[in-house]
Amino acid sequence: MTNNTINIEALAEEFKVECKVIKLGYEYPGYTGTEKYAIVTDLSYAQIMERYAPITEHYCPFLLLSKAAGEVIADYKRNEDKFSKRMQKDDCYGFEDGMTERYNIECCVPNFAQALFQERFPQRLVEKAFALLTPIQQSRVNQHIFGKKSFAKIAASEGKAKNTIQESYDAAIKKMKKFLKNTLPKDLPYSE
Repeated sequence: MTNNTINIEALAEEFKVECKVIKLGYEYPGYTGTEKYAIVTDLSYAQIMERYAPITEHYCPFLLLSKAAGEVIADYKRNEDKFSKRMQKDDCYGFEDGMTERYNIECCVPNFAQALFQERFPQRLVEKAFALLTPIQQSRVNQHIFGKKSFAKIAASEGKAKNTIQESYDAAIKKMKKFLKNTLPKDLPYSE
């Protein structure tokens, strides 16, 4: 009996080297197939059953996946894990343009750009601040605020990168803020 146990343990170790077992119900919630396991290996079904019959009988019926398929699954897991950790570390709201502001208003500061054009500032000062912008900046501010276009849509229409559009827009707003900060009384909101 000891000799048989040693052989089974050695066979199990050899099996672990050549094959990887995936529990499908755990790996894919909602999975409803008859096979409960998948075995990732470069061996054929006949080779697995011939070499590792005492081990694999616990996994029957099982799906047979190549090592290439197993590597794709492993890459997917690593990528998902990386982004999960990044989200926990960096940002709990996500990175999609416009979605954070729409669904998580508590994380947003008051929108200076929209306040500019909603009569919180004297109209003549807003016009002067707007006149300081380049024609391209004026166009992008107009499209984003009044046209309610995302930076991605503006970028697509101009054939530019989204980051380029956003940086241009941010520079325009910064230029207008600076002008208004130097022009408006200190007690007016958004003058800082």
